[in-house]
Amino acid sequence: MGDKLGIDWDWKEEDWVNYYYLGGTNIIDAAVLWKENSYIPDTFMCLSF
Repeated sequence: MGDKLGIDWDWKEEDWVNYYYLGGTNIIDAAVLWKENSYIPDTFMCLSF
C-alpha cells in the first residue's frame, strides 16, 4: 500500500510482546492484547489482522 501511495517505508524485525508502537508515533498495534483495562492513555490503539 505504501508503494501505491508514494510513501517511503522500511521493514523492521523487532521482538515485541502484546503490542508495538508504529514508527515513533502514539499509534499502537495491539492485535494480540486481549486483556481487560489494557488501554494505554494518550494513544490510538488498533487491531491488525
